[in-house]
Amino acid sequence: MLCALLVPLLVPHLSVAAERFELAAVPPPTAWLLQLPSTTLVSCATRCLQLADCGLLHWTDLCRLAADGGGDGSPATLRVYRRVTGSAGQAAAQTAAATTQTTAATTQTAAATETAAATTQTTAATETTPSAAPGATTTPGATTTSGAASPAGFVYDGRFFWHVTVAKGLSYEQAQAHCLGLASQASLAGVYSDTQLNALWEHPSRPAVQQWIGVYLDSRGWAFNPDGAEPPVNVTPYEEMSGDAFTLPPDNVGGALWLADKLTTMAGMVCEAPDPPQFL
Repeated sequence: MLCALLVPLLVPHLSVAAERFELAAVPPPTAWLLQLPSTTLVSCATRCLQLADCGLLHWTDLCRLAADGGGDGSPATLRVYRRVTGSAGQAAAQTAAATTQTTAATTQTAAATETAAATTQTTAATETTPSAAPGATTTPGATTTSGAASPAGFVYDGRFFWHVTVAKGLSYEQAQAHCLGLASQASLAGVYSDTQLNALWEHPSRPAVQQWIGVYLDSRGWAFNPDGAEPPVNVTPYEEMSGDAFTLPPDNVGGALWLADKLTTMAGMVCEAPDPPQFL
């Protein structure tokens, strides 16, 4: 995987839909808005477009999004993609080289392919309908933008959680993309408290299959939620087994989470989105 520091040699400009990203040297951002796994630069840029405050993206093993470079006078040493909009973006587009235009067309084609793949996975998905759980509020199914009924789920601490089962097993990255294709700003479910984890564990409508959740281990063995925050250490016990992503075992009695390799495929996952969810 090429990181964003090497991409300048190949992709001086990146275009996704009507937006444009240009490589720039900026001070390190004061804080990252979001850090999550991302298999491609295109998917990272697409996630940036979905965040109104996102102005910078840095893609390596993770997709890191920020509002802007730091304002503390630090030297501009971090090369990232900077979001360009309005007349500045139009002028840059007019002066782009033919090679850049070809690259942009290829990027747009890749984005369209990813969108089509997500739509296909959504069509194949079978959603389960969880009932009330301790500390959670059951939310009835609403209507998606396509007019179809959205899945019922439960709300905990401002987040909407729901169980998803698909016909064909998905890897961790594919499951993450599948959740994003179901609702705006959705992702695999993170772990935020013991009460919330128990609600995921003990929900009576949980399918009897192993399920992906969003917690993963980085190269140092540290656990992170999809948004880049660390989950509470005391509420994420897991079995000592090989793997770099967390799953719920195929039961609803609670206990230790299981680790699995991100390339493993499984049919179950738990998704989350800000409440109220905006289903696609």
